[in-house]
This record gives sequence, C-alpha cells and structure tokens, in this order.
Amino acid sequence: MKFSFNIENVKAFIPEEFKDSFSGTSLEKYCSVFKLDHIPSIERRRLSKGTKCVLSMLENIEQPLVYSSYKGEINRSLDLLYSLAESGVVSPTSFSLSVLNAVPAVSSIMYKNHNDITAVSSSPSLENALLQAYINLCDTNKNQLVISYYEGAYKEYLKQDNLYCCISMEMSFGNNITIEKQNSDIKYDLASTVSEIEFLKNYENKINYTITSDYSKWMWHFND
Repeated sequence: MKFSFNIENVKAFIPEEFKDSFSGTSLEKYCSVFKLDHIPSIERRRLSKGTKCVLSMLENIEQPLVYSSYKGEINRSLDLLYSLAESGVVSPTSFSLSVLNAVPAVSSIMYKNHNDITAVSSSPSLENALLQAYINLCDTNKNQLVISYYEGAYKEYLKQDNLYCCISMEMSFGNNITIEKQNSDIKYDLASTVSEIEFLKNYENKINYTITSDYSKWMWHFND
C-alpha cells in the first residue's frame, strides 16, 4: 500500500517540563508552557492533557479533523480503573474526557468548528491518522487537519514513559510525501519509538525514515 500527499502548517507542542530532555536538539523549539489564556478558567480546570496540548498548539480549527492517539488519555483511564476497583465509583466528568473522541470534540467546540471529526486509535498513531485523512480527502476533496497525540503510561504502579506531546498538520492532494506500508516480522516497541517524535526529528531536513509497527513497516519518502 502506498499513498502520496502534501502537508503544510506543521505544528507541535511538547510541555515545557520535558525541555531538558530535548535541549540542544531540533525539538527544543516545540517545548513551551501551556497557552490557555483564551480559554475561560472554568473550562481550563477540566481540560485533559491532550486537549491542553491541542488548544495551546492551534489558534483555531476550521476544517475536517482527523484525531489519532494509540493510548489516548491512558493515565486518566488508569485512574478511573483504580477508582472503580477501590470504590466502585468513577467521576462522570473524568470518564467523559477519557474517551478517544473527547479531545477533538472539546477542541472543536472551543473553536466553533462545525466540520467532520474522525477519531482513530491505532499504532503507529501518526501514520494511521494520515492514512485515514487521505481516505477522507479522496472522499470529500476537503483538506484535512491531522492531529496525533502521544501519552505514555506513568503511574506509581506502571511507570513506562512520562512524555506526552501533540503534533498537527494540514493534508492536501500532492506528491511531496509518500508513505509506503509493507509487511514486516518486527514487533513495534512502544517504549522506544514514538511516531510523532520520529516525524519531528526527520521532517525539517527531509530525511527518509521507517517506522515499525506490529508486523508492518511504514516507509516515509520526502519527494520535494
């Protein structure tokens, strides 16, 4: 399987708490404090990590949106499971913000975006988001806003990765980038490979690279 497209307006947001991890690299410029002054304080308090990243990264949303996250709000979900096991009760607000489409839905409500929303949960997150966006693009002929969010599980009982981050880009018809998916016998290692970070590392200098997923590999080719 192979598909080609153009992207523009590439943006990313990595919370400032991770700046030391990316100091001296090309990703340092994406590290910043949350920019939520335009959101009413009563709304800010209930925002999830993913929504805070999106609203800090984007000033507006006004086109069809494809949102992808393999593990979504994993830490919120773990808290809900723990609460359910301990007391049999979960917070309705927290539960409503833990579902996959909560981040794009809340973001679209905040920015009054009335276009279609597609939510994808798959690994690797960015590549599957772009594939879904390409399908939507062919179906509607409308440029697609692609948002991919990563969050690692990080609780006292399950410390895997403390990082969370978000990237976005606008997809249109073209041939600047080609992604080719092939079968592979390599198993994806979520702990060491984050597709959003790999894209940011290679995009600026247009370095071709490969992401491995469960028995598949996704090969990026920059054609311009």
